[in-house]
Amino acid sequence: MRNTADEQAFSSAIVCSSSNLRKSKFSQITEYQEERFFANVWVQLLLFINVYFSWIWLASNSITLYYEYFNLTTIHRVLSVLSLTIAAPIECLRLYLGYSGNLLDKIPDFAGFWILSVFIQTPLQIYLMTSEPVLKYTTSIVVQGFQCALLVLQVGSSFSVIRRASHFRREQFQSQKSNILEGRQNSNISIISD
Repeated sequence: MRNTADEQAFSSAIVCSSSNLRKSKFSQITEYQEERFFANVWVQLLLFINVYFSWIWLASNSITLYYEYFNLTTIHRVLSVLSLTIAAPIECLRLYLGYSGNLLDKIPDFAGFWILSVFIQTPLQIYLMTSEPVLKYTTSIVVQGFQCALLVLQVGSSFSVIRRASHFRREQFQSQKSNILEGRQNSNISIISD
């Protein structure tokens, strides 16, 4: 019996203190707008497919490069190995940033995903698609073409998601700023009137 009375007193103390907190000036100034998530289903679907397909892509390019390495000129050897060793880790980082940016609504991560996709991964994928060893095998052409198509679709669909999320965050910041400024003006008026 005593435990329930203590629990009720404790819970009423929490309720009273939380209701007092809601009535304070500070909580009125720093109220946040309702959080919205901008996770796009199509971007997430493309990322999901790309996570599993990237292993097939890496295996296909590695096997093709292994069999055609000695038939290539020196410049193609260096460029093919270099582009594959750069593209594989960047693909992992890019997919991680895409997942965290899209699912957790982190605009910097999603922007990093988009920048890596456009400026680093796209030129590497185009080179790997048009390089000599890939053009000799139909399987490599299909795999590399599918990887490039996924990349183009991800870049196109993620751009609109970034714009919407950044627009919402900008409006949220501006409304918070105006709430803070209004709160300061109201407190200055009350100080002057006292």
